[in-house]
Amino acid sequence: MYLKMWLTTLIGNNEIIALTRSQTINIPVSTKYDDQIDIDLSRCFPSMRKHRKVLKDILKAYTFSAVGIGYAQGINFLICPLYKHLLIDNEKNAFSDTFFCLQRVMRLVLPIYPLHKEDSLPLHYSSNLAVLLRRDTHFPAEWLDEVQCFLLRYWPTMLSNMFDLEQLEVLWSYILMGTTDILRLKRLYKIFVNIFLINSSLYKINKYSAFKLLSNADFHDTKLLINHTQ
Repeated sequence: MYLKMWLTTLIGNNEIIALTRSQTINIPVSTKYDDQIDIDLSRCFPSMRKHRKVLKDILKAYTFSAVGIGYAQGINFLICPLYKHLLIDNEKNAFSDTFFCLQRVMRLVLPIYPLHKEDSLPLHYSSNLAVLLRRDTHFPAEWLDEVQCFLLRYWPTMLSNMFDLEQLEVLWSYILMGTTDILRLKRLYKIFVNIFLINSSLYKINKYSAFKLLSNADFHDTKLLINHTQ
């Protein structure tokens, strides 16, 4: 159920899915990001290593199609959960489905990816998110900078650089159940709210120890995070 839902909510109905699958995807022979892509894929999700060649080709195709964006560290984490589940759903079309689903997922997190070294939008975006989180969770004011850093680290990947693939199936299925990008963003935001609401007792210890725990997937119950969002 989850697998089909990811595809239909991100791409559309069967007619639209068939249309995307009929399109030619250009994979450049090489890009200026190749070395960085290799490095990033080598250090995320060991279980996906056997698919590294395909994952790299999808990322190269994405950089070719998204000229103004290129490749940013973290996109490697986004592509792995997508490909793993779409491969199970439809092996023949997993490459195409992942490519187009990645484009849709990137729309959720793109504002927090810097497009160049002078791009200040991600800092403004994460700062505003941190202020909203403080309003909704009442974490201490002196945590504001650290919470912004937490957002800069985990929001762009939709938490895929924290949790494993099995945990992400639960979290992402909840997020992607939103029928529009706005609803998906709201669900992603609510998960971050609950990370801080559920663990408010950490405000009593030093920030370094608190954020070390918050960054540990084993510290969280993914189903509890979702249940508290209802």
